[in-house]
Amino acid sequence: MTVDSGDAQKPVRSIALVEVRKNSEATMWYDARLRDVCAGLACVAFEGGVWPDREVPCFCVRPRPRASSAKEVSQLQPGDAVEVLVAASARSPSGWALGSVVSQASASKTLVVKVGGKEYTVGLGAVRLVSAEKALDPLVIVRRATPVPQDLHGWLTTQDALGCLEQVRAMAGLALAGPGSATRGIFLAPGGGASNNGDEENGEVHMPSAVVLLGSEAATRRGERLLKVHLMHQQAVEAFHARRARKSDLLETLRRRAEGEGAAARESF
Repeated sequence: MTVDSGDAQKPVRSIALVEVRKNSEATMWYDARLRDVCAGLACVAFEGGVWPDREVPCFCVRPRPRASSAKEVSQLQPGDAVEVLVAASARSPSGWALGSVVSQASASKTLVVKVGGKEYTVGLGAVRLVSAEKALDPLVIVRRATPVPQDLHGWLTTQDALGCLEQVRAMAGLALAGPGSATRGIFLAPGGGASNNGDEENGEVHMPSAVVLLGSEAATRRGERLLKVHLMHQQAVEAFHARRARKSDLLETLRRRAEGEGAAARESF
């Protein structure tokens, strides 16, 4: 997997969604989400926590490819190599297994494929062209964990923060950006997306304290600059809301006090 190293205007696809294999010889790729890349290892999480988060060599992780169109699948010929969807179960996440076409698509929108010596009849949506995505290259993926001021840690858990970080990612040409910590990477929710409730381990919840940026050297520098500017403005916004809340509380206290004094005066009269 290559990372753009120059033009910030060139769109860079997010690598939040990835596929993971168990070793360099495996032909089964499991769906996962990327949490971090550090020291040649990628930290990944699996949907629903069906498998524990783990660190794997970058050569065992690749970005999730686009879905093949029905037209592309219908044009496959017997003998063509394909990847076949393996549904998630209570013991493993969904994934894609290497196979081959046995017979062309029929009028019933099905295809006969062979996987591991066995033949299966599957729908066209369960087959895709063999992924051309390359494995993650740790030599071109730079990691920066930008600390966030204490008074903005709560903001990091909001949808507003997630939207902001996605905008920073796109504008800077980053491969990934998310709330987390310098030591634990990006925090993910149980469903797989960025977490709005911190990161739980052994019953202890860790709240995000930094923004983790992944991309080229140039992109991470741009992203950090953009992020610091936004954090400065966000602090001003948060301070305004805090002042307004204090004044609202004060006005409410004064209103209740006035109502109480008024009731006492009517009673005595």
